[in-house]
Amino acid sequence: MTSRFFSDNYQQARDRFRQAASRLDAERSAHAIDVSKHLTIDIATIGSSDAAKAIIVSSGVHGVEGFFGSAIQSAWLSDRKTADFDNIRMVFIHAINPYGFDNLRRFNEDNVDLNRNFHRTQDNYSGAPPGYHQLNGLLNPATPAGRADFFTFRALYTLLKSGMPAIREAVASGQYEYPKGLFFGGKTATASTRIVQDNIESWLGNAQEIVHVDFHSGLGKFSDYRLSLLHTAANPACDWYRNTFDSDRVEPLADAGAVGYVAVGAMGAWLLHRFKDRDYRFVTAEFGTYSPLRVLASLRKENRVHFYNRSTDATYQRAKRELLECFCPKAETWRENVVAAGLKIIAQATK
Repeated sequence: MTSRFFSDNYQQARDRFRQAASRLDAERSAHAIDVSKHLTIDIATIGSSDAAKAIIVSSGVHGVEGFFGSAIQSAWLSDRKTADFDNIRMVFIHAINPYGFDNLRRFNEDNVDLNRNFHRTQDNYSGAPPGYHQLNGLLNPATPAGRADFFTFRALYTLLKSGMPAIREAVASGQYEYPKGLFFGGKTATASTRIVQDNIESWLGNAQEIVHVDFHSGLGKFSDYRLSLLHTAANPACDWYRNTFDSDRVEPLADAGAVGYVAVGAMGAWLLHRFKDRDYRFVTAEFGTYSPLRVLASLRKENRVHFYNRSTDATYQRAKRELLECFCPKAETWRENVVAAGLKIIAQATK
């Protein structure tokens, strides 16, 4: 059963990942985010640094999403009988946001959404979509959570008035003016971002062909998945993705009706630019859970209790449980489906 790969907490997930990597004699390294709390980004590589092709599998950019991403990584490592791959280098990046993973947060130790934090210049860490200013009061109340504040009804009214695409762009694309707000991209590169930027070349080795699968959850139909691309539909590169993966799953983010959305400061965009001299392919494997409104409500409430409630409050604990459920449902069917699909995606990438 796949349930054995899902962990109860970050430390257990990291231990499982490390043990599974060790059984394959993978080369391992750990990069500390917070030494005192033993929070690390862990790397496992298998195969020669001179391999012609590299496959990168990353998890936990959005902390709490690491529970399912880690399960897929551990399942792949545990199911291997040998570490012999035909001129392919496998690179597993575990828990890019270990603080969020450990504390049941989407965001990091500075309340930064790491997938809004990868910029090429310092000048990019500023501004916010105009619509975010208007929605700040609704999204980020500066008071403790407790009594019902009718967020669902207020949000539905806003959706009816403006439409989902406009709201999604205003809210989730990334903002740099509200440090305690949702989807804050930071004021500079975070520790996690710098670790990836400073070490990704050594993890890759000399491979000229790279396929990078980054696991995420929270958008789309329950246990279904989409493979989101940063390319537009008109880009010839889309043909490669459709020929490599299930074509009906491939979805350029700029397409109307796409499950995902284009975010500023995304890790994938930075990597595609950094390795534009190589054949670098990046795909976000996005697994659906619950409705967008429920997921947004869970993010809003968890962020609120993080800043304004005591950790001993029952409201605080409920908010954490709900956030975890929204990004890694307990349902065995969901867990079985996402692990099976995740392993299939990795297998397709290695072909």
